[in-house]
Amino acid sequence: MSWPTRKATSSASCHRATCEDHVTSKFDRYVATLVAVWEAFAAAGGGEVTQEPGYVFARHPHPIFNNALLLQPDAAALVSIMARFQTAGEWAVWTCAHETASVAAAAGLQRDVTTTPMMADLELSVPQTDATIEPSIGDDPAIIAELNGLPASLVAGVEGLRATVVGGGTSGLLSFPHDDDLNISFVATRPDARGQGLASAAVVAAMVGARDEGLRTATLQATPMGLGLYQRLGFVTSSSAPGVTGASARHPDPANRTTFDECRSANGRSERRPSEMRSSRAMTGCGVIGAEMGAHEPPVVV
Repeated sequence: MSWPTRKATSSASCHRATCEDHVTSKFDRYVATLVAVWEAFAAAGGGEVTQEPGYVFARHPHPIFNNALLLQPDAAALVSIMARFQTAGEWAVWTCAHETASVAAAAGLQRDVTTTPMMADLELSVPQTDATIEPSIGDDPAIIAELNGLPASLVAGVEGLRATVVGGGTSGLLSFPHDDDLNISFVATRPDARGQGLASAAVVAAMVGARDEGLRTATLQATPMGLGLYQRLGFVTSSSAPGVTGASARHPDPANRTTFDECRSANGRSERRPSEMRSSRAMTGCGVIGAEMGAHEPPVVV
């Protein structure tokens, strides 16, 4: 089992000392890596990421990466974000404190997803998992895209992106190193492979590989479903704020509004579900969205 020695770096530094007193150095680290992930996907897929006073803006041909992170309770910044998303279709604004969430609500955006930014110190003890589960690091990220019901083209050519696959391709995740931190996202398990510890094994394998290559931390964004799992693996909340909130997107026609946590197609089938940040959307980034795969039960994404 090997880990790539090359580390991707962000083209711009993340704004620090934002979200007033809610931001800690842990949260700064989380956001910096998240933005680096957005930038990598934008560079490969024809998107854009810009960092402005009070917010970070990401736009991508695939709506999963249409995200903005509102870092300060600045109504003018939110107006700018909404204007830039005017023709984007589906998008989400993420807030990281009560004050910024209030600004989003005042603008008419609907709160619908709350996730928890988390960080693990890789210099401390990394937990053990079932030794019979053999992970594979460095596999084709398209395997994880398929697990999440996403097109392989979304992950094609993303510099620095790696896949960790377990269970013969029935579970796995994507990871992205930035400086000495590892972003973990798109964690998914097929329904017929649930309850076998595969997701835990994939996360631990990514953590161990990163630690062995000298990275100091791992960061991710947890949904309520995945929070307990990540806590058991040594992740702790990286902000004093209760979570990162995803507000729904408003189309130019207010009657045609979609929410971040679910968008339904014309036949009524769910096309998107929340998962971890996302960072992504990952947040990711943002929280990550997993789509249903045809008529099959969707994978578990945490």
